[in-house]
Amino acid sequence: MVKELKKNRGFSLVELIIVIAILAILSAAIAPALIRYIEKSRKKVDVQTAEMIYDAALYALANGDDSVYEGWMNTGSNASAVEFTDPTTKHKMRPVAWARGVKVGEWENSLFKTVHDIQQEQDFCDQMLDALAQDNAKGKGIGWKKGKPNAYDGQSCCLCPLKYGKKMKGDITNREDYPECYIVCRDTVTQDPVIYIGTKHSGSKLEVFWRIFPNPCKKYQ
Repeated sequence: MVKELKKNRGFSLVELIIVIAILAILSAAIAPALIRYIEKSRKKVDVQTAEMIYDAALYALANGDDSVYEGWMNTGSNASAVEFTDPTTKHKMRPVAWARGVKVGEWENSLFKTVHDIQQEQDFCDQMLDALAQDNAKGKGIGWKKGKPNAYDGQSCCLCPLKYGKKMKGDITNREDYPECYIVCRDTVTQDPVIYIGTKHSGSKLEVFWRIFPNPCKKYQ
């Protein structure tokens, strides 16, 4: 009986310390690689979401309606979101529509809305929303007033959520910020849609930071 107890005495303190030390070493070696893998996976999901938005923009342009095309060409728009130069293609880009991918306080702007608040752009957005199965939000992006949220604001969840939320330096603005919204832009050379990620802080203009589809910038590859 005494011999059996000696055989089943379990691990010694020294053995436990050695096991814990080995686990700590393994964790320190594996954790950075695991974090990088998770971040890369989140970026990949954001690129896939951007591809979906890109397809919706193509669907809108295939509508053939003159008003939709005029909205895409920004006819009569003001300068609330100015053109910028893509650092890769050197083409001028013009923002047309945007939607938040994260919740910011009470307001989310979670469905696509116009950048310049003109009816033609709204017609383009309506066609995009049709492609994204959001018919109930069509025609409600114009005339937003503080305290009277339209269909784009105060949603409980985002239509196109952003998965990667790490603060990064912008390729276009050269300023650090957090990814916050998807922005549909028109390439003024090819007239094709290009999807970017940027920010829209309360009371400030829309800012474009990173190209995400097609041909994602290095940060999203």
